[in-house]
Amino acid sequence: ARITFEIPNGWSLSSTEKKTDANVLETNDLEKSIAVAGKFLRERQINAGTSRMKILTDGEWLFTDTEAAEMAGEIFEEYAKLFGGEPGATVQIAILKFSNPARTGNWEAETRGRNITIVSSDMPFKAQSLQRLHEQLRHEIFHLWLPNGVNLGGNYDWFFEGFALYQSLKTGVLLNRISFDDFLDTLTRAHNMDSLPVQRISLIEASKNRWSGTNTQVYARGMLVAFLCDIALLQRSKGKIAVADIFKQVYDKHRPPNGNVDGNTAIINILQANPELEPIIDKYIKGSQKVEWQADLTAAGIDSTGENGRTNLKVRAKPSGRQKDLLDKLGYNSWRKLSPKSK
Repeated sequence: ARITFEIPNGWSLSSTEKKTDANVLETNDLEKSIAVAGKFLRERQINAGTSRMKILTDGEWLFTDTEAAEMAGEIFEEYAKLFGGEPGATVQIAILKFSNPARTGNWEAETRGRNITIVSSDMPFKAQSLQRLHEQLRHEIFHLWLPNGVNLGGNYDWFFEGFALYQSLKTGVLLNRISFDDFLDTLTRAHNMDSLPVQRISLIEASKNRWSGTNTQVYARGMLVAFLCDIALLQRSKGKIAVADIFKQVYDKHRPPNGNVDGNTAIINILQANPELEPIIDKYIKGSQKVEWQADLTAAGIDSTGENGRTNLKVRAKPSGRQKDLLDKLGYNSWRKLSPKSK
């Protein structure tokens, strides 16, 4: 398709699609194509691995354009190592302000094809602004690989949203952007959400009805299940296999030109190849049981305490040697080596 844009004088247009003129684009896939237009668009291009990244910013932010570009490149390269490949030659990330004033901290984002669009308000302080941007980029850049880089169909949102949220969180710890306490606090909030006295359904069913009020279950419960899978895999393999290896298997097996298959079937088949994950699959992915995790947490040297129906997680004061090893694989020691840029 050939698309001509009518934009005001002085505005610029940016896209990953082929430009045949200043305001004309050609694309073979309208559904995955994004064009960004604005009067004050600023573009910065960087190399990340073998890919070219275009970082677009509009408006004034507490972070600099350079900080945003470096952050995006760091996260992209981390995921490229995780998946063992890159999703495309060119990636575009647009970081834009809401057209009308929005409440502090509000944001929305979408990753379509190789295009990420983040529409956000800023935070009160620079440290918070950088932290929020890193959180946004960790989650959205992941989607360049899953689901956008694989040929899977159906409603498997529990995996590409819930599991993605967990890996985004873990990546934040591994890149020294958040502490292990932050990691546990986020999992605690997810567990408290999942424990609310509402009708609980399986993750597969929740994904089918995601836009009808089960979005929280997809994200919160999906993240919890990913955490439990990570612990089980690390424990069984003595630290050699983690949930990151599941992502790589999904990407390797189902990236184009592999044919389209059902996402739920494909992912559960990969998970079931690990016998230690069978109880998790049966109870939480296919089933709707309340997440009971103390036995799993014990293996990682983490205790769960409850008061007034609320859960709290904390690392044991004196974990065993094996517990220390598993904690290390989860990122426990990363926060001890915080770099100045992440403080």
